[in-house]
Amino acid sequence: MKNKIQNIAALPAILQDIKDYVFDLCNIRIVNLQMENESSEYGASAFDIGNLKITFRLAKITPTKIGQFVTLWKRNSKGHIQPFDVHDLTDYVIIGVKDKNLSGQFIFPKQVLCDRGIISDKKEGKRGFRVYPLWDFPT
Repeated sequence: MKNKIQNIAALPAILQDIKDYVFDLCNIRIVNLQMENESSEYGASAFDIGNLKITFRLAKITPTKIGQFVTLWKRNSKGHIQPFDVHDLTDYVIIGVKDKNLSGQFIFPKQVLCDRGIISDKKEGKRGFRVYPLWDFPT
């Protein structure tokens, strides 16, 4: 039996696939799903798995470069966008990727993104970055 999720109608299709074909088979339950209005074209959402906080984004294919682009930012108290920082309540970032009949996900622990300068620690991080699924080759 598949686990139920609050607001399942709002779940991005690739996250639904991850839930159906990975999480459900491993008895992993998504709870406290929150869809973000901003960055909805990137399937921006957050949820919990057990005691872990997960941030989800969908990467997008861009017309001129290999790989897929994904945004990872938040709004500060003044309404400006800024990168995530090490103090944000997320443990993992899952990036869903898709191209025609191919799909997959990148699962990044927060510390790895911090080590790579994507999530900020002492300096400003990045608001977006590229991921490179196995099927993307330079032309």
